[in-house]
Amino acid sequence: MSEVAVRAVRGRREMREFIRLPWRVYEGDPFWVPPLLAERRRFFDRRRNPFFRQAEAEYFAPERSGRIGGTMAAFIDREDLRLHDAAAGLFGFFETIRDYDVAARLFDAARQWLGERGMRLMRGPFNFSTNHEVGLLVDGFENPPVVLTTYNPPYYREFAERYGFTKAKDLYAYWIDRGPPPPGMVQAAERVRERANVRVRPVNLRAYRREALTIREIYNRAWSQNWGFVPVGEEEVVEVARALKLIADPDLTLIAELDGRPVGFVICLPDVNRAIKPLDGRLLPLGWLKFLRERRRIDFIRIFALGVLPEHHPVGIGALLYLHVWEAGLRKGYRAGEMSWILEDNLPMNTAAQLMGGRIYKTWRIYELPIG
Repeated sequence: MSEVAVRAVRGRREMREFIRLPWRVYEGDPFWVPPLLAERRRFFDRRRNPFFRQAEAEYFAPERSGRIGGTMAAFIDREDLRLHDAAAGLFGFFETIRDYDVAARLFDAARQWLGERGMRLMRGPFNFSTNHEVGLLVDGFENPPVVLTTYNPPYYREFAERYGFTKAKDLYAYWIDRGPPPPGMVQAAERVRERANVRVRPVNLRAYRREALTIREIYNRAWSQNWGFVPVGEEEVVEVARALKLIADPDLTLIAELDGRPVGFVICLPDVNRAIKPLDGRLLPLGWLKFLRERRRIDFIRIFALGVLPEHHPVGIGALLYLHVWEAGLRKGYRAGEMSWILEDNLPMNTAAQLMGGRIYKTWRIYELPIG
């Protein structure tokens, strides 16, 4: 068998192979959801993705006998380094055929690239940060991936740990079934209504840029103490909002105002993975029609993000937002939902999920490895 050679991705043809590699890895996998090719091209483009205003990256592809067998991005997020001062370089978009040599050469290449730039630790996977898709799936393989979450074969964990990676942090997904709102949530929400002048309103998708910047301000303050947090920039949040407005449901994406001032938000997304999967990566020429047809059948949602300004946590606005989403979900006929991702040591969020009757049904893991 020929040797594995890893090369940096250059040019359109090589990027096309990089983006298309998952079709080979997941061939025959009943759960995998092919990404939209046009979106992937835009996301990886250093000129178009606002993430690269604060980061540098290299894309790698190992090749054997003229055919690539894996992908990986190694990158340095300057904002992450500024906030956490850990000299941690990051990796993501890890895909590999079932060949440990291919995976090991990918890890070697990313480790060398990061080490040459002064990094002392290699951590991931992040696609590209905690504001995007994160983690290696290590439990819950019998369930399909929900919108904007990662999915991978079980052997990825084996390859990472064989190479020497160890756990940095686990992230949970909770399954929540349809049913009457939990009494504790209802009581907490009623107390908020009685004691404070709080209004909950849907986002205005016609003014998505303004609404995105409002949510960004709350999000950056509310999440600032979370492990691995990197604040989202203005251009980045607008780019995310541009994509999400195509799938968001205003009844499930809400802003809470206290005395007329925005202080909290919740974003829930219909699980459009179920409508994207049949497209096989292409919206054109007929993909849009398939998407619109399948979207009408979606009966599952993901609680994607919730944030309340720290000084207003005692008011209980989170419970009010959750109740509004719960009631909207019942009205719209959703049968269940996923609350994710939640850090294993985020006690308030884990407690909230459990009080809503949630059970952990998936676990993702962030790994790390010293460079040296």
